[in-house]
Amino acid sequence: MVERSPGSPNLSELLQEFSLVAEAWFHERPFVQEFHRFVKDFFRPENLQAAEWPAFQALANHLHSLNSLAIAKGNAFGNPNYPIERYRESFRFLAHGPGTVEERMRLFMDDNETYASKYLGIAVVSEFIGQLFAEQFVFMNRRDLEAAEYLGIHPSYPKGADFPARFVAFNAALTLVFSKYNEVVGCHTGVPIGLEVDQFLSWIYETKLPKEGTETKKDLPKGQQVWVFAPGRQAKYWEECLQDQVAVMGWDELGPLNSYPNKEAVQSRLQELWPSEGVQTNNARTTWDFCHVMKDGDIVLVKKGNKKIIGAGYVRGDYRFDPSRPEYRHVRDMEWVKKGEWAVPSEDGALATKTLTNITRFKDSTRKLLDTIGIQSHAVATVAGPNHYWLNCSPDIWKVSECLPGSEESYTTHNDEGNKRQVYACFKESKPGDLVIGYETSPVRKVTTILEIVQGIHDHPVAGETITFRVLKQLKEPRSLETLRDIKALSDCSPVMDKRQGSLFRITKPEYEAILGEEPVEAPGEPEPEVAEESYSIEEALEGLFVSEETFRGWLRQWADGKNLVLQGPPGVGKTFVARRLAYALMEAEDPKRVAMVQFHQSYGYEDFVQGYRPTKEKGFELRKGAFYEFCLKAKEERNKPYVFVIDEINRGNISRIFGELLMLIEKDKRGEDNALRLAYQEEGQTFFVPENVHILGLMNTADRSLAMVDYALRRRFRFASLKAALDSKPFREHLVESCESDDLADRIITRIGRLNADIAKDVANLGPGFCIGHSYFCKLKSREEYLDIIGYQIAPLLREYWFDAPKVAEGWIQDLLGI
Repeated sequence: MVERSPGSPNLSELLQEFSLVAEAWFHERPFVQEFHRFVKDFFRPENLQAAEWPAFQALANHLHSLNSLAIAKGNAFGNPNYPIERYRESFRFLAHGPGTVEERMRLFMDDNETYASKYLGIAVVSEFIGQLFAEQFVFMNRRDLEAAEYLGIHPSYPKGADFPARFVAFNAALTLVFSKYNEVVGCHTGVPIGLEVDQFLSWIYETKLPKEGTETKKDLPKGQQVWVFAPGRQAKYWEECLQDQVAVMGWDELGPLNSYPNKEAVQSRLQELWPSEGVQTNNARTTWDFCHVMKDGDIVLVKKGNKKIIGAGYVRGDYRFDPSRPEYRHVRDMEWVKKGEWAVPSEDGALATKTLTNITRFKDSTRKLLDTIGIQSHAVATVAGPNHYWLNCSPDIWKVSECLPGSEESYTTHNDEGNKRQVYACFKESKPGDLVIGYETSPVRKVTTILEIVQGIHDHPVAGETITFRVLKQLKEPRSLETLRDIKALSDCSPVMDKRQGSLFRITKPEYEAILGEEPVEAPGEPEPEVAEESYSIEEALEGLFVSEETFRGWLRQWADGKNLVLQGPPGVGKTFVARRLAYALMEAEDPKRVAMVQFHQSYGYEDFVQGYRPTKEKGFELRKGAFYEFCLKAKEERNKPYVFVIDEINRGNISRIFGELLMLIEKDKRGEDNALRLAYQEEGQTFFVPENVHILGLMNTADRSLAMVDYALRRRFRFASLKAALDSKPFREHLVESCESDDLADRIITRIGRLNADIAKDVANLGPGFCIGHSYFCKLKSREEYLDIIGYQIAPLLREYWFDAPKVAEGWIQDLLGI
């Protein structure tokens, strides 16, 4: 029996409205067809019979109900120790066994001997049935239930009905929706009608239901936030934003951002749309924040480049997608209150190159920036110090000690029966930035991991209430429960001394520090520089480089494969600037702590680079480690992350003398502990090796005539990439026009320097392409006067050196350049 509320929305009218957008809706969600094809193919009897663990794990990646729940996914499909034949048999029974669908669901879920059903929740089973029998069933997740309730459909469930019975009753109540959908909307995808009806219910959920109390609202930070925002490359849309009182963002192909259930879904779609861009972590975070995390009343600072603020204002309203705009259709309404030009304080460095960055947590630099612009400093939210918790982790369900630092995991606040976990108050009060002790329960019984809460209680569309942790650190020496109980400071610590009935427990800061002993993790109240936390994309690396994406990716491939790369080029092409961008792109993170740089010169030696004896204040000598030795020791501590060592002027040093035996150890196939050698000053039994995660980047000026040919030992161990002058490129011209605010001046500069470079390149007997004048001389140019200074004090001396034996040629070119 189905109860229908009086005054409910008219189903036919809603279907008619959906029919107008259905084609675009399904075009933006190709997974509807893709997931169905995959699931149906997986459950074919012949495929199930041959399925191995990789196939089951691939199935997990095609289930919405496991999206972003890595722990559940790993439990259900990630353990090759489970008898795989039981998996195959239980899946065969669910899809092809005897009895009704309801009976098979019940046996599948209640059979405790079935390893699969032990870890597959109701949402997963619902999705299986909704895919396998999509002509008659839709999924039964929170979205479907709330959309049905909005339509006034209230299924009548038998008293004490289990999930299979409720699932069948719910779908029976939707019979009218199936019939009407087929009549009004028709088929748009070629998949069974149930999947399209399920998407219709999702459309209702996204566009018709109020969002109070949902994931979007709960994601919002409590205090006022401060954002730095780029309205297009080089603030292209700033004037338009100012006029219309809006902030706009690209990635239009994503469609409405509020149609995605979580950030991972956005990232997956980005990677589908732009597969050549690789992992889209940064762009996913940017678009998600713009839609969900930025809130009414937040402060937005508009940047141009990464060292200049040109405007400021306040967010006024929620996110909206505006299909009437020709481009940049993601929109937030704004109240712009400042327009001008303010330099970012030099001591704070450059702004992050992301389109949108939350800088609230960097209180000192943010306050300074707001003061510079003239916005009240109290707008910066004050963040209370972190709370401290103890988390019980069952190794049978979540082996937290095996999680990589930086990975994120979701944890439900209710158990499988839907009841609140014990000490629910701890889940409720947790907030981003809180620190958590990860304790693996029996049989391990050790503290193994330090975690941080990155998102407090929020609604997952399938799993319900969850909190999200990030793994900060794995302890080098896990501490047993017995060891902790002998520590006097923990005599009153409940999770240490008691039976720990529950999951999450509040502990004091002194208890937290006592539990960790010699391995404390600092609270995030004093945050590291933002660049150390932000991921880094190819798009960001290319901004302002004037290098093609194909070329840049080619350099990265060669460097990642060979470990050692030399970037060579004429003066003024920005080798050092490009080097840092290459390093961050290789690391996929803007983390200066993993980059080191030295400069070779004729006096630089093995003692500076590797190790050697140095005089002390006491008039003796001591063995000191060199720059590269120290860097390798640091890199060994994080072998899962790339580290970059940059050597400027690499061809100015005596390579054999500086590297010594390291000339062998830096080779690609000589990395790692298996190839460790005893160094010149090491004692018996001591050895050294270059970690596999260390990448060396050498920089070389091709116009330096004081140097002989490159050392053969260097050339054999490095791959070489050439950076060329880019004055004739379209992006550089656009940059120069914008910088000096004159098309005419920009064109005259490009024309004259272009003629000079053509003459230099043609003179292969004395000069050649490696001596051309680079574009970086003119990157910050703003006027004709600045141009004349550059020619007179930088370019002219260089040309006189080039043509030292033909001064008339040099002077002729100098006068030509000055006559602009």
